[in-house]
Amino acid sequence: AGGVHDNGGWCAMAACARMRSQHFALEAVEGRGGNPLPIAAFTADPAAHVWEDGTLWLYPSHDPDTNPSWWVMEDYHSYSSRDLVQWQDHGVMFRSSDVAWGDPYLYAPDVCYHHGRYYLFFPKTEGAIGVAVSDHPQGPFSDALGRPLVSRASAPGVQRVFDPSVFLDDLDEAYLVFGGGEGGGDARIAPLSRDLLSLAQPPQHVQGTPLFFEAAWLHKRRSLYYFSYSDRDGSHTRIAYSTAEHPMGPYTPRGVILDDVLFWTNHHSIVEYPKGSDRWYLFYHEGDGSDYTRRVHLDRIFYEPDGSLRKVVRTRGGVAPALPSLSHC
Repeated sequence: AGGVHDNGGWCAMAACARMRSQHFALEAVEGRGGNPLPIAAFTADPAAHVWEDGTLWLYPSHDPDTNPSWWVMEDYHSYSSRDLVQWQDHGVMFRSSDVAWGDPYLYAPDVCYHHGRYYLFFPKTEGAIGVAVSDHPQGPFSDALGRPLVSRASAPGVQRVFDPSVFLDDLDEAYLVFGGGEGGGDARIAPLSRDLLSLAQPPQHVQGTPLFFEAAWLHKRRSLYYFSYSDRDGSHTRIAYSTAEHPMGPYTPRGVILDDVLFWTNHHSIVEYPKGSDRWYLFYHEGDGSDYTRRVHLDRIFYEPDGSLRKVVRTRGGVAPALPSLSHC
């Protein structure tokens, strides 16, 4: 996510985490990709997806390029890669000024491909979530509703209505996960309508997500659903996960897959590349000099025979080149 406009306690906690994280040494391993990814702009909150032609697309938030003093995030760029090593910047796909409602900034987004169109789910700061559409994965995207898809009014009890992520199940059913706040009870999930432009049911609390803080992500491997998120345990913000046999849950907590990163916020996505290969990757961000200048990193993530996830080792080397399957060439 971006940040939260909270009180001095939040700022003190972030400062504590910042000092702690600056003394964390990354493990250096061989690899040809290298971390952070070779993207010029400051980017964070990476949402990774593989579309129909086998290309991996990355949809992060965009930290300010000059003189940042807060998460003043005003547009999104899209990026693509065929090998996870070389990345193309497709330029601005959406701006905060394209939206006539809500707070001024664009925090962590996600994109879903559905029936020939691309749907961008975006939060306006932390008070509402909208949806924009495009015929192309790189945009440009246009606000589809002219109003929020989800607001505090339609998600009562959620402190921060932000960090949307959309999961499309095998049965062509889409689910929106979102939320954030103190206390661990703000994770929400709701089925979307067939056109992805409204909620099919009111948002429900995601059971089995202890210490939930923000950054919800939902994926499936084999018959198991994985709900991963940033938790908060004192000054620590880690990526934890829970599993279930249905996307709506209830979920069983399974542990932590990523420890604290450099500086404070922690936000990720998990993706298989190429599709059908059972090779999985974790995208996440690290602070680069401050909480407000972050860069995307990429490392492998591995499953144990029982379906549990092994904790990710953060590396400087990154990942070796990966190629899309021949069926997509």
